Amino acid sequence: MVPPPDLSVLDHAAKDALILSLIGMVERLEAKVADLERRLGLPPKTPLNSSVPPSRGSKPSDPAITGRKPGGKAHDGVARELAENPAALREERLAACPSCGAALGEAAQEPWLAYDHVELPPAVPVVTRVTLMRGACPCCARRFKAAAPADMPAGSPFGPELTALALHLRFTQGVGFKRLQALLADGFGVRLSQGALVNMMDRAAPAFAAQALRIGADLKAGKVIESDETGMRVAKANRWFWVFHHGPSALVTAAAGRGKAEVEAFLGGWRPDWWLSDRYGAQMGWAAKGHQVCLAHLDRDLRYAAECGETVYAEKLRGLLRRACRIGRKRPRLAGATLKAGTPPARRGPRRDSQTPAGLHHRQKASAADQAPPAALLRLPRTPGAGAHQQRLGTQHQAVRDIPQNHRRLPHRKRREALRRRPFHPRNRPPPRHHPAQRHPVDPPRHPAPQNGVTMRGGG
Repeated sequence: MVPPPDLSVLDHAAKDALILSLIGMVERLEAKVADLERRLGLPPKTPLNSSVPPSRGSKPSDPAITGRKPGGKAHDGVARELAENPAALREERLAACPSCGAALGEAAQEPWLAYDHVELPPAVPVVTRVTLMRGACPCCARRFKAAAPADMPAGSPFGPELTALALHLRFTQGVGFKRLQALLADGFGVRLSQGALVNMMDRAAPAFAAQALRIGADLKAGKVIESDETGMRVAKANRWFWVFHHGPSALVTAAAGRGKAEVEAFLGGWRPDWWLSDRYGAQMGWAAKGHQVCLAHLDRDLRYAAECGETVYAEKLRGLLRRACRIGRKRPRLAGATLKAGTPPARRGPRRDSQTPAGLHHRQKASAADQAPPAALLRLPRTPGAGAHQQRLGTQHQAVRDIPQNHRRLPHRKRREALRRRPFHPRNRPPPRHHPAQRHPVDPPRHPAPQNGVTMRGGG
């Protein structure tokens, strides 16, 4: 702590300067306190609204569910299917009747229930003692030694199956060395030290390195790379977990740093056309043509902004990003012309609009044909002697996209496609067969039309 100055030796000018400096310090401290108070009121950052890893997130406790869920429906029980090729068959027969004791033969019994009994065989390690012989040739008197068999070489006593199991439990299932040692001893009867497990991993390293080179070559044969990184602990030291992937190929590495040197070590002199990652600087600037920012990261940032109270752009921009993700999932099914036009098909079904009251549906933007003013009445002549349901479109007018009819829009294609009529009305009932064909009555006065045809409103 800095001791206060001696005010008795200061003149008025020095005191004024001291007062002004203290006022500036107070203003800075007040601004810092206001910023800290503002941060205390902000919502916490979680894996759902930020780049916090899932391991640091927490889920709320679900309320205890007792009994049947409200509104749930019962369903039929599901039993385990019988094995197609059982290892053994066992039939249980009775030698005598349990009621009277009479002898029973095979003809008096039939199957009434069949089920499988699954059990593991005793997990006992198979230990093979290999003895290499040596001796002297009785003909030439030279000494000789037998070589070790190729499937059981000398050195490590542990075979490839045991090594593969230890690697799977250690790296795929995440079992630590101490628990892995106990698991192999209790479950399989194999007793070995943690140093032996480490030696297994070291002997398998060249095989994994060869596969890593193959995966890297597969990635560099393409044009797109996606990448990400996160922190991890390796041998009580902080390391960085890097992943480079595209399609079915993914390369995972543990690096000492988080900078561009790690990316350079993977790429070498090769550069992809397109790169997809977050906005971290070490992953930017590697693409030859363009960089795509990860939309999931942007969506999480916008969600956090909305939770902080932002109401102008956050939700609207999140809707735009989610629509872009939906288009990306439909990309293999979209035609090239649709993508170039920039108007992919909208999501089917009504969609709620946040700006409209409940019960009102948001309608997609109408096309040019829908926005055009209604054209003149389109007259569709009817064939004499045929029923109303047999009319066909046979005019020379240009085909329209649709014909509005009350609150419906009827599909309307060119020439010989059937035209759906209005809802059934007694006046549209076809005439009886024993009477000559009659003409339709005139339409209501609001749509005057001649007596020998049907008038509908259409668009040109």
